[in-house]
Amino acid sequence: MIPTWATAHCPSSAPSARWMRSFPRSTRISPKVSLAIFRTNSPWRMLSKKRTRTRKKTRICDPSLPSSRSEGSMAVFAIGDLHLPGNSEKPMDVFGSHWENHFETISQHWQQMIGPEDVVLIPGDISWAMQLTQIGDDLRAIEALPGQKIFLRGNHDYWWSAIGKVRALLGPGSYALQNDAVKLGDEVFCGTRGWMFPTPVQPLGEQDEKVFLRECLRLRMSLDQAMKLSGGSPVTVMMHFPPLFQDGASTAFTDILDEYPVKHVVYGHLHGHGIKVAYVGERKGAQYHLVSCDALGFCPACIIGSEEETTI
Repeated sequence: MIPTWATAHCPSSAPSARWMRSFPRSTRISPKVSLAIFRTNSPWRMLSKKRTRTRKKTRICDPSLPSSRSEGSMAVFAIGDLHLPGNSEKPMDVFGSHWENHFETISQHWQQMIGPEDVVLIPGDISWAMQLTQIGDDLRAIEALPGQKIFLRGNHDYWWSAIGKVRALLGPGSYALQNDAVKLGDEVFCGTRGWMFPTPVQPLGEQDEKVFLRECLRLRMSLDQAMKLSGGSPVTVMMHFPPLFQDGASTAFTDILDEYPVKHVVYGHLHGHGIKVAYVGERKGAQYHLVSCDALGFCPACIIGSEEETTI
């Protein structure tokens, strides 16, 4: 059985059985089962009921506001979980009407807000493509938008194979992170996918624990690489899975992050009900941002570089 941790981020609307059957059997779970799990004994749900702090607001850029940035300066934006179709019929509005034509909405905001000198962080769940040969159209659609892009693998990026093959598909100004770091302008970015982590209410199974420990190692590797590029200056970390829950309690991931000069941590993965239990705000000097696209209203979040910011 798939652990409840892995299904707790399910959207509030269940996808159709036909939609789910388009995935390999080993990756599926019944929509009814996944939603039932979330609504009963999920640790996300339990934490949501026991909220112990005031939720901090996510900073986003409002495309209706004039930019105060000087011409040619670099800003950093983030938006994850684009869930593009991957050369197949994967309409995201099965998860709710707010997902209808979601990439068109993202693209409109993106073009209003982001210039060619800016950086956009895309922390995983880029496409539903299953094979590397199916990802081309989705990558081209993203690369056609302004700005430099940094991609990170998510748990649904089944197409993401050997990192050399992934990077070979990318055009100029696009980068793929995997246990390493990249420097653009004065900013250094690093990261890893992450994984579910054990909680007092739900320990990990043997296989999940192996992946979890491996991702902890990869996070440290990427931060070590970032330190070499930054000379010890604060860096920005990308993860797909959330590194902590909304109560702010330490995890193995945050313990590692706390050892390094980190100024921003961006992550996605959470949708629907899961958005309510995300940690958003400052923690031990680092600002944590949930940037799954529906959590942002399908509008890229400005992380660094703009004085014109608003909150949700």
